[in-house]
Amino acid sequence: MRGGIAAGARMFAAERDVVRALHSMAQLDEGAVGVEVAANTLWVITSFEAFDLLFAGRGLPLEEVTRLLTAAAEHALLRPVT
Repeated sequence: MRGGIAAGARMFAAERDVVRALHSMAQLDEGAVGVEVAANTLWVITSFEAFDLLFAGRGLPLEEVTRLLTAAAEHALLRPVT
């Protein structure tokens, strides 16, 4: 729990302007931020399976796994869904 809260705070700090814009958009039009699509996408990217495929399956170090999963989430969620 502590790690999750710390990671969330780091993410908010690193992408504060983006998070603020998304929260503002949600206030105006909930559908504009694609809540269900975002939740489903994060469900997959933050799953143990995704982590383990990279960490144990590919033998990548924890820092690289974290970087790759974070980049995947950013790319998936910070661009329009078609």
